[in-house]
Order: sequence, then C-alpha cells, then structure tokens
Amino acid sequence: MKKIGSVVIYGKGKAMKSVCELLEHFQISYTQMDDTDADQAVIKKSKIIIATPGIKPSHRLYTTHGKKIMSELSFVGKLINDGYITWRNNIQLIGITGTNGKSTTTRVLYQACKLLEEKKELSDRKNVYIGGNFDLPLSGILLDIMREKKTEQHSIIILEASSFMLWKLQHLKFSVGVLLNIAQDHIDRHGSMKDYLQSKLNILVYADSAITISEIKENVLKDQMRGISLLHRLRPFWWQTNRPINRLNYGALPDFHHPLFLGSHNAYNFGAVDMVLQQLYGDYDHDILQQIQPVAHRLQPILLTGGVTIIDDSVSSSAHALGAALESMQGPIVLISGGYDNGENYSSLIEKIADKVKVAIFYGQTRVHLYPLAKQVVTDTFMVETLQEAMKLAGEEAKKHHLNTILYSPGAKSFDQFENVYERIATFEKLVEEYR
Repeated sequence: MKKIGSVVIYGKGKAMKSVCELLEHFQISYTQMDDTDADQAVIKKSKIIIATPGIKPSHRLYTTHGKKIMSELSFVGKLINDGYITWRNNIQLIGITGTNGKSTTTRVLYQACKLLEEKKELSDRKNVYIGGNFDLPLSGILLDIMREKKTEQHSIIILEASSFMLWKLQHLKFSVGVLLNIAQDHIDRHGSMKDYLQSKLNILVYADSAITISEIKENVLKDQMRGISLLHRLRPFWWQTNRPINRLNYGALPDFHHPLFLGSHNAYNFGAVDMVLQQLYGDYDHDILQQIQPVAHRLQPILLTGGVTIIDDSVSSSAHALGAALESMQGPIVLISGGYDNGENYSSLIEKIADKVKVAIFYGQTRVHLYPLAKQVVTDTFMVETLQEAMKLAGEEAKKHHLNTILYSPGAKSFDQFENVYERIATFEKLVEEYR
C-alpha cells in the first residue's frame, strides 16, 4: 500500500463528506476547508487537493495549485492504484454521461440490472448500486460496501457522471463508459466548448468498453463539433490498437414502445441501456424493459381538473432537453419554459415550437431569448416574470383555447429564481396542487 501525503479537501458538500469518511476509513489525514476558511499555508504544503466539482477552473485554487488538484473520481482511482481498494476486480463500474438523458438512462439501467439480478439464484446475485451526479458519490458507495462487509461479493455500480465530475479525469477506469450525446452546455463553468467536450470524452478514453451513439463519432471525424477538432482526443478510443478496448456504437432500440416513456429520444436512451446490458449479461430477457418505471419529473403526466393534463418535465435544463420534450408531444399544447440564462442558443427549436405549440409562456432570464423566437411562429406568446405567473396564465390560456395539454419543460438551469433544481421541482409541485 503506497503512502499518500498530506491531503486538502476543498469543499463541504455531499461529495466531499463521503471523501472525508473514506479517508478516515483508511486512516489518511486531511484538512477540510472552503472559500470561507481557506488556509493558504496548508494548501501550499499539501500533496493532493481534492476539490468539489462545482469550483470553476478560473478559481484561484486552480490557477495557483492546479497541478495537484484531483476530482473525487480521480482520487478514488488513485486509492485503487495505490493498493487501498484491493477488491476492485469484484466491481463492474458503469459510467454514463451526456448533455441530456443521463439521469433517465442511469436510472433505467439501474432498474434493469436489479430486475435481472432478482431472476438469479440468491447465491449468484450481484449487488447493484446507483450514484453520481445527484446521488451518493462513488466514494460513498465504496464506503457502504466496506461497512456492509460486501467486498468479497460482486457488485455493479452505475454512476451518472457530469462534465464537472469528469473534468481532467485520471487514474480511474470504468468497466463500461457511455456517452449519450453532446450539445452546448455549462460553458459558463468550462469557459469553452472544447473544454466541455474533452471532459465528456474522458468517459470513453478511460473505459474498457466504450459505448456511444454513432453520430458522435461521425461528427468528430468530420470536424463538425462546432468547429472544434477532437481527433487527437479520440485517437486512443477509436484507433489505438495496443489497448483492449471494446468500441461500440448504439442506436435507437428497434420497435421501442413503452407507454410510460414518451418521445423518440427514449428509444435511444433504451438503446444505450440495451448495449450495456449485453456487455453485462449477454443475451438477456428483454421483457424486463417493459417493467421499468419512469424517472420522476421527466415527461410525467399529471391530470388536472377540467380534463387538462400537465406534463411535468421540470428537470429539463437545456435547449436539447426542451427540444426532446416538444418532439414527444402530439400538439397543439400550451408550453411553459424559462430559467437561468447561461448563454445557450435556442434558435434550433423554432420548427418544433411552430409544429407543436399553440400558446407559449416564458419566464425567468431566458424569456428575453425565447419570447422573440417563439413570437415569429406562435401568435399567442407571452412573457412573465415568475413560474407562479406562468402557471396561472397557462391554466387560463388552456381553458380559453380548449387545449388539454400543458407542457412544463424549463429548458434551462434553475439558478435564476431557485437555489437548485429540487427547489424548482418543489415549487412546481405546490403550484400543481393549487391549480388542481
């Protein structure tokens, strides 16, 4: 076991709490701090800094001490490589990322694995864990396995991985890495599309089996990823022959139909799940896919009074997600969208808005971009300040135009009016109850 030098934990959120507990388990000393109590002398003397994913690359910590900073995932990889976690071969680690669809795909895969394991004899079953982005971090899952004395048992760990988590990834190797799609996102954090793309592509570079949709490979090869050439980054993935990597492409699941998963984009999410399940189980029972339950707040129908159904897509946080939601609608509908303005371009949505939307209502910071766009093709387009105003107006307009579907798909982050996406969801749920 290789000795690890002095460690600084920079951040005090959930992910960092799990890292601290993991260090304590291995009796590795550390100092925890954040911007409110940062000790520059301690930081300077440290050998490793484990930084919370939310810190931007422009932060003083990175500009001054960038070479010794690691993410939580990278540090777990170092613990494995340095001999602290000797039972790594008992784990199949699945990482899933993408601009959109990663939460749904992660949770669908988790349910599918649980169902398939339940079909086995008890003695042959693997433990199945889910974690990552908004769930328990990898360090917390590994700690639970050790506390539960399950290190000698075989486990499947399925992680939803954000670009923040994958940024400058090193040391850790996924058994299977999945990249669902790429669209412009988080430029305010990454600083450039190139940096964002490189973070996402790490899940393919650091995987034994690398799975992605064929369009991503084609776009990169044709240098069409917003004018950024990433050929050098993908060379280890598609061309290097001295590494035992399975290079796999997936598409939409053939003949996909699930009454609880709306939209053609879910055929692709299930296509990715199918490809991973083939890697884990070979020829498996496809009937279990019909038993999968939908992810909460992802195109979830809620019946209101008067026969109106509101489609809850309140976790939608990008133009791409809003576009997928619109594609899944039959139309004509009332659309509510809006949120934090991070500079995203919504112009590609104009045809979908024209095709599906009868009444458009926009709130929050992004309303100044969405309103003039929709107004070109939808006569009844409105701009309000808050979600509360938007919900009230949507009910009135649905009644006025005899429309029976309201789609709430923000298509933006929540930070303009809410602390986080959970507060936005809670506010929306309260408003739904008021208007029922």
